[in-house]
Amino acid sequence: MNKKGDAAYAAVLVFLFAVFLILYVLLIPADTRNELLDLDTGSSNSGGSSNSGTITGTTSSRVLLDVSPGRIEEEGRTQYEYNLPSVRLVRTTDAEIVKKENPFIIKNSWFEKKPKQIEFEIADKDNINNLLLSFNTLKNEGTLAVKLNTQVIYEKDINQYNSDPIILPKEKLTNGINRLEFSTSSVGVAFWNANEYAFENVKILADITDVSGQDTKTVFNILDSRDNINEARLIFVPECESTNTGRLRIRINADEIFSAVPDCNVLNTVLVPPTYIETGINEVGFKTEKGTYLVDRIKVKTDLKEKREPKFYVYIDEDQWEDISESKYIANMTMEFVVDDEYVNMKVEVNNRDIGIYQRDETFTQIIDSYLEKGNNVIKLSTDDDSVDVLKLTVKIEKRKR
Repeated sequence: MNKKGDAAYAAVLVFLFAVFLILYVLLIPADTRNELLDLDTGSSNSGGSSNSGTITGTTSSRVLLDVSPGRIEEEGRTQYEYNLPSVRLVRTTDAEIVKKENPFIIKNSWFEKKPKQIEFEIADKDNINNLLLSFNTLKNEGTLAVKLNTQVIYEKDINQYNSDPIILPKEKLTNGINRLEFSTSSVGVAFWNANEYAFENVKILADITDVSGQDTKTVFNILDSRDNINEARLIFVPECESTNTGRLRIRINADEIFSAVPDCNVLNTVLVPPTYIETGINEVGFKTEKGTYLVDRIKVKTDLKEKREPKFYVYIDEDQWEDISESKYIANMTMEFVVDDEYVNMKVEVNNRDIGIYQRDETFTQIIDSYLEKGNNVIKLSTDDDSVDVLKLTVKIEKRKR
């Protein structure tokens, strides 16, 4: 056989081998075909979703745990303290001039009627008291009539320069623009006469309460479920003068916990029913009914019913355990941290076996095959530092590459 014949014969053999190989791959079971071709058939269970951080050399994974533990605090603590910023409360009442009017004249005759109207504004009538109209009259003839918002509030003959102030009834006021109208009585049949008043030093005065700073609020964040709180207390020091202050009212969220004049300049403690506290963000509101308070050194203290040790559970079924035992799969634990300038110093317990972490990296990875067992597995997190922020804890089993 010549060389060309040998080459053609070899090409036919290669073609036939390729055809038989393709038919074989198509006809064998899917699982065997996937292993042969090294395809990724991993899927996430209902407890989480796949994420980055898998070990190099694996091609398929199943997520068993995917949680965000948050802040891990010192192991075994049963008491927690939440510091709040100081707050200042001010409610003052001062005599103020609401309106000051230039001198004017009112007149009533057969040939001329000249009343006078003055407008003044009230922002909040609930915070205004003792409203008075004060004036002097250089000339006073006839009966003076004064209307407030179209209603007569004063009718009297005035025969002196200095007259008593006129009380402006609070119930006749409105929030916004109010109107005073001045007029004098008719001269009757004496058409040649005129009744006339000449006013000066016209003022509207009132005691006005400034409530813009009488209440304020601050917040704190409870990490525990409120069902785990045995007792809670609010502690504060009010700097005040008891003779010049009114009741101090304090609430937690929507519930009032204190309403009295506190002991000034000493530590005050108020018990807080645990049911008033919410898991997560809580609001503390302060309000004074009179005077000035500087509420300082504010703390909320909680005593827990049991120690706070974050626990997470991983269940490994019989098939997964068989894959791990036979080294078909490896179990990989990954943790992500918030790292500042300090080292991450914490302990991870997997079924009562410790894994120590002391590093500055943001990610920690550990193979935990030898720590696991079939069925339920418990992972506990703890630290000897004040706190460690754990963004993510993931456990997944990953298939080894052949």
